[in-house]
Amino acid sequence: MQARPYELRSVWHVPASRQECWDVLGDPRMTWPRWWPRVEALDVRPAADGATGSRARLRFRSPVGYALVLDLRVGDADAPRRVVVHADGDLHGRADVRLTEPAPGTTRVEIAWRVRTTRRWMNALGPVAAPLFALAHAAMMRAGERGLRRYLRTVRESPASGPTSRRA
Repeated sequence: MQARPYELRSVWHVPASRQECWDVLGDPRMTWPRWWPRVEALDVRPAADGATGSRARLRFRSPVGYALVLDLRVGDADAPRRVVVHADGDLHGRADVRLTEPAPGTTRVEIAWRVRTTRRWMNALGPVAAPLFALAHAAMMRAGERGLRRYLRTVRESPASGPTSRRA
């Protein structure tokens, strides 16, 4: 069974500055499960000197009934503009995440995944299930965007709960 390649793109529009978005998205502790529904941290190993080199094993529960476990490693980061995340596990490949600030206080987050499936059942069903996998991915990404928006709004309303106050 051949691994099926996927190119999946998402664009988030977040009413926050690029730096505010970066502080959450580029947090070396990969705290995404705090604000991203259906994401669970299984193991997190932050790099001591910033995002580059941080690792995490996360479980992403699809809205259509399956879960993917990904081992993520931050390969390159140019704060607060870009981060490349390498993935292994149920998917193999990488995500290229770019943050731009088209207007003051608003951030456009472009996420481009280039991955291939590694799970046997996904490879077997890929020829017919690829559209379902793409829809599930889009739903997960929309949930991430909504969660990030909510989280940043909460941080603004209560500065003591912001991402930097939780750093060890």
